[in-house]
Amino acid sequence: MARRWWFVLLLVPLLTGGTTYVVVSRQQPLYAATATLQVNPPQNETATYSTLLGTMSLAETYKLLITTRPVLGQAATSLGYREDALGGAVSASTVRETQIIRVSASDPDPVVAAQIANAVARAFVEYSVQQAMQLSSPYRATLEQQINDVSTQIDNLREQIQTVEQDPAKTNDPPARAQVDTQRAQLTELERSYRDLLVTVNEMDLAAASARSQVSVAEEAEPPRVPYAPRTKVFTAVGLLAGLMLAIGVVALVEYLDNTVKSTADFQGLVGAPLLSVIGLAPKVRGGHDQLFLLEQPTTQLSEAVRLLRTNLEFAAAAGEISSLVVTSAGPSEGKSTVAANLAVAPGTGRNIGRAHRWRPSASDATPNLQRLQRVRTVDAPQPG
Repeated sequence: MARRWWFVLLLVPLLTGGTTYVVVSRQQPLYAATATLQVNPPQNETATYSTLLGTMSLAETYKLLITTRPVLGQAATSLGYREDALGGAVSASTVRETQIIRVSASDPDPVVAAQIANAVARAFVEYSVQQAMQLSSPYRATLEQQINDVSTQIDNLREQIQTVEQDPAKTNDPPARAQVDTQRAQLTELERSYRDLLVTVNEMDLAAASARSQVSVAEEAEPPRVPYAPRTKVFTAVGLLAGLMLAIGVVALVEYLDNTVKSTADFQGLVGAPLLSVIGLAPKVRGGHDQLFLLEQPTTQLSEAVRLLRTNLEFAAAAGEISSLVVTSAGPSEGKSTVAANLAVAPGTGRNIGRAHRWRPSASDATPNLQRLQRVRTVDAPQPG
């Protein structure tokens, strides 16, 4: 089958592969630049395995936040673009089992690709700080209000205690001294609350500072030298493979639907009789004298095939004499006259040989050249009435 259809198996893959190459090679090249972010554990926590796992989980969350509209919009604004200009040009990924985030940007210009990647990385660092400040700002405002209230109460108590102690008349007055003792106890409690509030504020300041350093740019992007797309070789190979598979499928389908008899078919199984000979195609044979190749070219394979047919017919006649032999076919111009004429002039052939073609009878073109025939009779099938 491959020998019969080799041109299809060769032409279709070359056509699909060539078309793929032309289409892909004309596409605009794209460059990818990558900036690296590092997620650090909180500064106020001891480095443990659970802290490390928490940091890696935080990196996965940050990876999703990098491509959100607020971050990309801020980066686009810093570059002078529209806020929605970077939607399809930026991607983020994490390195497995690390706290590393890679921010990649693609653009036809390698320099612009690097600028976009760096702008997005810086925008996300600023975004993470802003988010941390927004989360802590309501609590900080409440704490500052509490600190101011406690400070005011402390100042009032101190002033009241100082007023009593400076009055000689109240110094020896037991009720007045008892009131001062109570106020001193309240002052001590308020001062302790004031210190606790200040500690909480300091912790919030440390958390804000930690947020600023929790995500940092570990490495800025550099303009790439080689484009990552289009992948001409890969797509061309895929086109060749797809073309080969298509060609194989078409050839298999044609072979499956082809019900014609081939020269390699099992004729004995098809017609219930043995194959006597195979006479190949006679190229450049014209009607008349050239049809008798057995006389003109007795040493060719075609002449040998006719002699083989004659010999096998002799063997077939051993069981009983063959008085007439009809050469027929399913269509016109398939060699009936040529086979009949050459078989008639074959040495040892002395029988009535007829040529018949259903519906389209015609006289033998080789008749004028058959003076050496012992007896030749042309038999034509009648046309349908």
